[in-house]
Amino acid sequence: MPAITKLTKELARLTAKEIVFFNKTDFSDRLDSLVEINIYRITQEAINNAIKYADSTHILVSLSHSKNILSIVIDDNGKGFDPQNVKNFKNADGGMGMTFMKERIKYIDGRLFLSSEEGKGTRVTLNIPLRDD
Repeated sequence: MPAITKLTKELARLTAKEIVFFNKTDFSDRLDSLVEINIYRITQEAINNAIKYADSTHILVSLSHSKNILSIVIDDNGKGFDPQNVKNFKNADGGMGMTFMKERIKYIDGRLFLSSEEGKGTRVTLNIPLRDD
């Protein structure tokens, strides 16, 4: 995922925030280009949310995989929020692009999980199925 490495470096440079990418399992396979584009866009949106809304100073993007699943986790140390307030994701956008992220993850048969607590930061997890080709 060289594009995500580049994205995190560029956003760190532009925002002067600590944004780190960590490839835990040395995943280096190429995926279908549509899958890669959607993963990139969702990751970009999650990082932008952490920068814009959460007042985060540290954002960690970590990637890992098993035989069947690629997992990307975006953690921030921002102010967090009550997930109950965005529970239904419909009209609960609040500029957070949740609808956008949900649509994109559905498009690539993945799953998106959001966990947050006020004062404790936010974690966005993407799980994308890996195909045996």
